[in-house]
Amino acid sequence: MAWITARNCSPSVVAFLTLYASLIPAENALAWGASGHRMIGELAAQSLPAEIPEFLRTPEAARQIGETAREPDRSKSSGEPHDSDADPAHHVAVADDLKIMRGPLLSTLPANRESYDTALRAASSDEFRAGYLPYAIIDGWQQLVTDLAFWRADVREICEDSIRTHLVPEGPIFARGSGH
Repeated sequence: MAWITARNCSPSVVAFLTLYASLIPAENALAWGASGHRMIGELAAQSLPAEIPEFLRTPEAARQIGETAREPDRSKSSGEPHDSDADPAHHVAVADDLKIMRGPLLSTLPANRESYDTALRAASSDEFRAGYLPYAIIDGWQQLVTDLAFWRADVREICEDSIRTHLVPEGPIFARGSGH
């Protein structure tokens, strides 16, 4: 989205857009549907901090992240068994009192999805009717942390192999393991 990026928005523009989005009906808001998911994905990618690997902070990466941010909406209503298992990961039914289906409070969610489902069943619901978006977010975050840890380990191994291959001299002194 060339017309708006996280880097060129002043706080007053962000405040205006937030106010505007809160005043229009949800079905008309850009935050819903493919365009909203793409915009939010791109803005998030453009806002990644410097400690994130550079290849994830390029304009092309932001475009691709924005595009894949639409996947949950694209896959909705794909058919069984997908729908009954995956669609509830895309929402959570929170009431005005911040309780999820008359069960646990959003602010004090159980530590894991199994305990969440148990709490919902005690309130005559379950995770599939109530949705389990907070746990899907946690799952996605943990997967990202793991993937980046593997990426860092692979990069380190490639660098070490390159150093061993290209910078360590060969010869009788080094071949004998003299410690040099």
